[in-house]
Amino acid sequence: MKFIDNILQHTEDFISDEEGVEVAKDFLGLIKDAVIGNPTAIIKVVRVLKGAYMLRESIFWKKMEKYLNGIYLSQDDVDVLKERLNGMGNDGAMRLISLIDKVDTEKKIQYIINA
Repeated sequence: MKFIDNILQHTEDFISDEEGVEVAKDFLGLIKDAVIGNPTAIIKVVRVLKGAYMLRESIFWKKMEKYLNGIYLSQDDVDVLKERLNGMGNDGAMRLISLIDKVDTEKKIQYIINA
């Protein structure tokens, strides 16, 4: 527990605003309680982590929707893309998904659409 206690004492070094420091200390205290075995703390930590995961998923699917709504391919273009993706196996699809996931601005999504 010494590691978490040390982090709790130095939270101000990492986070500048007071409200952020309090939130971080509360969450780290919750994690400490969860590690000790407090069932209520475990449930709260799981809920927070699940919420963060759901937020990330939501952001990804919004970017994917923007990408899919932005592409207009002729049948010839679809055939070329399909051939390229099939030639790469699963790597091609994974690379495309990875690119979309890494996008952080609307302009970059437009670049991927144009590519």
